[in-house]
Amino acid sequence: MKFYNRVNELEELKTLSKAAEKKTVMCVITGVRRVGKTELIKEFFKEEDGLYFYVDSSKTSAQLLSEFSGELKERLGLSERLAVSSWDDLFHDIFEYSKKKKVVLAFDEFQRFTWIDKTLPFILQKFFDLNKNDSKMFIIISGSSFGLLKGMFIDQDAPLFQRPANILHLRQFDFGTICRILDDLGVKGFKDKVELYALFGGIPKYYDLIEDYGVKSADLAMKKLLYGQLAPLRDEVKNIMAEEFGKETATYYGILSTAALGKTKANEIADYSGVKETSLGPYLYDLTELLGALKKELPVTEGIRSKKARYCLNNQFFKLWFRFVFRKQSEFELGRFEELFAQFQEEKNSFVGRAFEEICKQYLLKTMKFEKIGRWWGKGKNEPVEIDLLALDEKSSLAIFSECKWQEKPVTVSDMVAFKEKAAFVDWKSGSRSEKFVFFSKSGFDKKAHEFGAENGWLLVGLDELERAFKESAPLST
Repeated sequence: MKFYNRVNELEELKTLSKAAEKKTVMCVITGVRRVGKTELIKEFFKEEDGLYFYVDSSKTSAQLLSEFSGELKERLGLSERLAVSSWDDLFHDIFEYSKKKKVVLAFDEFQRFTWIDKTLPFILQKFFDLNKNDSKMFIIISGSSFGLLKGMFIDQDAPLFQRPANILHLRQFDFGTICRILDDLGVKGFKDKVELYALFGGIPKYYDLIEDYGVKSADLAMKKLLYGQLAPLRDEVKNIMAEEFGKETATYYGILSTAALGKTKANEIADYSGVKETSLGPYLYDLTELLGALKKELPVTEGIRSKKARYCLNNQFFKLWFRFVFRKQSEFELGRFEELFAQFQEEKNSFVGRAFEEICKQYLLKTMKFEKIGRWWGKGKNEPVEIDLLALDEKSSLAIFSECKWQEKPVTVSDMVAFKEKAAFVDWKSGSRSEKFVFFSKSGFDKKAHEFGAENGWLLVGLDELERAFKESAPLST
């Protein structure tokens, strides 16, 4: 699969590499697993000749040292007489060489040194601090969000605290970029693109597998990539969690599985996961701010100190895995893949519906102006009320209410009236706000719904309109 997007990140790497012609500069590339950190380095190395060192967790510190030193001697032409018997020797040689000629050096999966050789980040810190003004080196350090940032860069006593010139957080691709990728992979139907995005979100690595296995639809993706004894993604989340959290995997795993079951309030997560509520904060921080597996949600009208927070899964594949794999482990072990696939088909529309909300949110961000957007929930007359998307603009006192329907039947007038009635329970600037209503529908709108929308100034958006918008507009982020 070809390289997509990341224009801004590539430009930043080029800028910092230019700065490294006068001094040593460090840059960190981080993000969730499979998001494309290695591919970004490879793309950068197409223009800049550099040394790439992959930290393989199956090797010992001595084996890695031997491998890296051999590469160093071969690529930089250093004399074989230079004896590299320690990491101190290795960094001494590199920094000495870079006093005469610029060196670009990338460590990929650098966080693995936390269990291979904990001394190495401190050794790098020492040589960086001693030589940063005399050497010409661009050091790129790449790794997963949690393992890399928490132990090495964020805490004040971390060995490389405040050393990087920049930390590049790679975000998942937006839906528009995924549409272009799927176009190139031969997936032409817009509905298929929505459903595949619902399974895999904006993680580019999974679309590599779509290409490798010739997948053109969500159903085929489930059959080939998840439902089988040798399916490549069957244990994906287990492996990610074990790599990230090591001995504490069970605790983090319990919190995520609890959120996946719909227990999203802090007290509910504590009760169901077995973690004391007073001890839950650091775990939630790691899962939200560092790993990005959870996101903290508030009703969009609430302030950050609100007690209405929910902690929801923030990764489409995690959502898929916990719903269709984690809950059904016994059936997987018995090899009942046909039954599992039948269950997926029964629940597919409801699952895709949540991802459809994210796509609709991206549409609004591309086509309208407002200050903030999110979900809203609160009390109705007799039962709780939820609004799929509510966009607010304080300056103009504008509230944009959006409903997102992923269902087989067209939207009717009664659907629209019911939605407007729900909107009345939102107490933001009641009586003084202006309102706009946007209705998204997979299956379109019946004739009377079109008439009602035209008469009342509603924006009705079907799949055709969504497809045009994502084809015509630029990506949300690069």
